[in-house]
Amino acid sequence: MLSTACLADRTHTEPQEITEFGARLNEELIVSQEVEAHRACTDPTGPLITKLDELPQLWNVLLGQMSLVGPRPNVLRETAIYTPEEKRLLSVRPGMTDLASIVFADEGDILDASVDPDLKYNQVIRPWKSALGLAYVDGHGSVLLDLWIILLTLRAARNRVAALEQVARIAATLGATPELVAVARRRQPLRPTPPPGATTVVRDRTAPPA
Repeated sequence: MLSTACLADRTHTEPQEITEFGARLNEELIVSQEVEAHRACTDPTGPLITKLDELPQLWNVLLGQMSLVGPRPNVLRETAIYTPEEKRLLSVRPGMTDLASIVFADEGDILDASVDPDLKYNQVIRPWKSALGLAYVDGHGSVLLDLWIILLTLRAARNRVAALEQVARIAATLGATPELVAVARRRQPLRPTPPPGATTVVRDRTAPPA
């Protein structure tokens, strides 16, 4: 089946259909963020192809709707609460993998014991994911960088610590803040932080933070 997510290219941000087995057309029935994370973290091949039913997204790549590397696509209910700064992520084609896919390949474990996984995602994962995506958007311009991210995605399945260290170095090269570089290494617990462009931590996921 097809699921509607916010696929964007460099000229528009209209929602496109992502080819994916097992997804439902009705956005209200699209698998929630935390369930997707649980499925992703159990796949031994790592975040490049987090599960078998994402393989058809290669068709979206061939159609020019997606790239192999780029910020991961998100459903409209999530992009609707993006800050103006985060909406810059929609200015490039989404990808099958990116730096954040490697750093947060264990997303399901992070959210597992949470009473409100969606809210926790918006407090401790979304801000850093968006920041890594924006670092890529602002500093991108090299085919070699994309190839390196693909290789690191595969390497993370066998040596996560080494892959995270390389991601941190890439983030630093792209101009990431020292705090974001530290998060990329994932050596410390994640703390709630405002999303890029906001000054307050998300308390209500139904509206953009101030």
